[in-house]
Amino acid sequence: MTLKKTVKMGAKQAMAQYDDAFEQYGEGAVALIDANTEAEFSQDWGDIDGSPEQIVIDAHGSNQALDLDSENGEYIVSTGNGKTNVSGTSGTNVSDLPTPKGNLENTTLCLNTCNSNNPSQNPMKGSKETLALGFSKTSVGTLRGSNRKANISETTGKATIPLYQALKGGVW
Repeated sequence: MTLKKTVKMGAKQAMAQYDDAFEQYGEGAVALIDANTEAEFSQDWGDIDGSPEQIVIDAHGSNQALDLDSENGEYIVSTGNGKTNVSGTSGTNVSDLPTPKGNLENTTLCLNTCNSNNPSQNPMKGSKETLALGFSKTSVGTLRGSNRKANISETTGKATIPLYQALKGGVW
């Protein structure tokens, strides 16, 4: 089963990803979830079952925070102190997320957020771990994050790093 996690991104991008995965894996093999609160994200993370090939999280974010709904102060953070590293807003630590029900040892987590693995984007606080490093300590087998801005194509739903940033060292 492939679980597609979609957090605060455009409907066109989410549906393009869903359609692509549905075509590739078939009915019943793809889940599309919209988690806008820490509680929803935690519940959905813990409910992952089976042995998914891939989990995709598309969201705004920074080097130590996954933005679920910044207007309402909803974040997943890797600071270890339960606060975002920029504004000090409360968030749920990655380390406090429940262990998924499924086996993720062969799962690739695609963390499609800006700067998820960039220790110099904003001053690191608390644990001094990037969001990517925090998620790498969960039960996922492989993690893909970016040290630069990430874009999600409205047409294809695929994550890309803009060419100008790739030329400046932006990598997955």
